[in-house]
Amino acid sequence: MEYFILFLFLLFAAIPFEQLMPWLAYKIKAINSQLVNKRGSIYLSKLPFLAGLNMLFNFLKGFLPVYYYLFELDYNHLIMIACGILILHNWNIWAKFENRKNFWFILLGIYVAISPLLGIWYILGIIGFALLWNSFLIGLVSAIVIITLPIWIIQENTYILIINIFIFIIVTFALLDDMLLQKKSIKVKRI
Repeated sequence: MEYFILFLFLLFAAIPFEQLMPWLAYKIKAINSQLVNKRGSIYLSKLPFLAGLNMLFNFLKGFLPVYYYLFELDYNHLIMIACGILILHNWNIWAKFENRKNFWFILLGIYVAISPLLGIWYILGIIGFALLWNSFLIGLVSAIVIITLPIWIIQENTYILIINIFIFIIVTFALLDDMLLQKKSIKVKRI
């Protein structure tokens, strides 16, 4: 039963909601255009709602499995599930194993599941480093590095530190080519 739950979490992590939401918006638009009696004269766009659902599902991809295994105190499965959901979220079969480079909300879910304070630290780290480096990607990787400090100080559990090291390796591997391209395109003006 435990491996079935692990399989379900990994399957949920592999669902590409970024691709499903535009398809769903297209289907809703097609259904609305075929209605004989349209509901009122005000039409609202469903795209902000679908974008919010996409963010919520990506957050839950990281939050639910990590919270479940933290609650079960099964740290070996916790390391496997944290790495597995990042890998399957980014390189999944439905997206033809292409590198999607979308880690923001899934990492937020992982960090909030570990500790809500880590979630706040993660958000502040991304904002601060993105403004400092003028790059969201470098801000994301820098926030993962800086979040190691409160994990090391607050948590006495070394498994959480190991998970963060694996998160850093996976995210850096996925974003390295874009970060190098950004570094080459940044020109510094000297006065």
